[in-house]
Amino acid sequence: MRIPSPRLRCIPLVVVLTCVSSFSCGCGGIFEQRLVPSQQSGPPSASGDDRQACVERALRDGARPEDIAPAIGHFSRACAEGDVAACSALGVMHELGRGMPRNVPRALALFERACAADNGRACLNLAELVADQSEDPRRASRAPSLFVRACRLGVADGCFRLGQRHRDEPAGRSSGARAAQWFELACDGGHPAACAELGRLAERGAGTVQDLTRAVQLYEKACGRGDELACEHMARINGLRPQARTGHYAMLALRPAL
Repeated sequence: MRIPSPRLRCIPLVVVLTCVSSFSCGCGGIFEQRLVPSQQSGPPSASGDDRQACVERALRDGARPEDIAPAIGHFSRACAEGDVAACSALGVMHELGRGMPRNVPRALALFERACAADNGRACLNLAELVADQSEDPRRASRAPSLFVRACRLGVADGCFRLGQRHRDEPAGRSSGARAAQWFELACDGGHPAACAELGRLAERGAGTVQDLTRAVQLYEKACGRGDELACEHMARINGLRPQARTGHYAMLALRPAL
C-alpha cells in the first residue's frame, strides 16, 4: 500500500487575522483565504493540514459564541472565493449547528465540494458524516472509499479509521493484516492511537508476526505522543510500574517491580 507520488499543488490554507482564546491550540481564531503552494509528500500527517485540523477541532470542541459569529462571515467569504479549507470548516459549523441552525445537507454539500478539490480533511469529515447515516445505506456505503481518499491525501485519521473498520469486522471476516497495513500508515504519520493499535496486533500476533519487542517499541512511540493506555501496555509487558506524570506515564524502568 503506497501513498501517491508527490505532486505540487496549491492547497488553500487559512492564516490568522485575530487570535481568539477559544482557538488557543496555536491556529488562531479568525481566518482569511490564502493560497499557499505546498508539496504533498511523505507519509500522512496526524491531521492533514495542521492549521485546518486545529480550527476544526476547536469548532467541534465548542468555541465561544462571540468567536463563532465573526468566523462565519470569514469562512463564508473565503469559501465563496475558492478556499476549500474554509468550505470544510464552514461545513463543520453547519454539521454541528455552531452559530447557525444545524443543516446536515448543507454540511454534506460543503464537504463534497472541498473533498472533490482534494482537501483531505474535508474527505474525512464527509466519510464520518455519511458513515453515521444508517438510514441511507447507499450513502453510508461510500464511507470506506472516502476514508481511503482522505488517507491518500495525507490525513492519518483516515488511515486510522480504515484500520478500525477492518479490525472491527464481524467474526470470520476480520482482516488483521489489512488493519495492520492501515494502522501502520497512520502510525508513520504521527497518529498515536494507531501506533498503540499496531502494538496490540504485534503483541497478539494478529495480522502480523507476534513480536513483543516491536510491540513495546510501538507502545513506547504512542506513549511518547500522549497515549496513556499505550504507556500502561508498555509497562505491563516490561513488568514495570507506571506512574502518572504530566499527562503521560513515566516508566520507573530501572528494575522490574517485585
